Amino acid sequence: MNLQALQLHEKAVREIKSGNYEDALVAIEKAISIEPLEADLLSEKGVILFHLKRSPEALIYMNKARDREPDNPYRYSSRAFIKDSLGDTAGAIADYEICVKLDPEDAVAFNNLGMLEEKLGYMEKSKKSLAKADELGEMLSERGISPPLETSNEVDQIQTILPSEEPESKSEVVPEEPDEKIESKGKVILDVFRDKKTFKEFVAFVKRGFKNPKPGK
Repeated sequence: MNLQALQLHEKAVREIKSGNYEDALVAIEKAISIEPLEADLLSEKGVILFHLKRSPEALIYMNKARDREPDNPYRYSSRAFIKDSLGDTAGAIADYEICVKLDPEDAVAFNNLGMLEEKLGYMEKSKKSLAKADELGEMLSERGISPPLETSNEVDQIQTILPSEEPESKSEVVPEEPDEKIESKGKVILDVFRDKKTFKEFVAFVKRGFKNPKPGK
């Protein structure tokens, strides 16, 4: 990515973290004017528009990012959340299904898929998806990444399962050499859902998946 575009992207991220979404939008649009085909920038604009409660426009940019990187599973998982927020649950399910085919170790995508399948009454499919999320959750624990804890801090709960580059808590167990796939996944989800209010719906997905009893128990 062009250095100036990269710097503008970083500025946009800082503004998002500070809740300054209008300023973030200005920065990301300048970055896109320099690198109009960069998927990360297009996706970031979608994130910002989502925070600005402009979800239909956000979806347009998530589509553009997906078109640039059709084999990137995270383009589908991030778009799925926005689709469901717009009432397109069937479309969100379709995106999560593509996501888990591209990345069969994505516990959160399986979890969200199961929740949406349950929402539409596909109970058998939901049980299978949530059971897979449980199984993958155990795999994460074996790698030293803890499932969400029962705390009041939603952001911390997400970061225990989806670690960022700089874990907030020193007590959090982080592998010495994190698996690249899991690490990049954390970046994508945290990029999409930086705002604590936005996390609330997402936390419900995550907590349900890892607490869901295995079939037959």
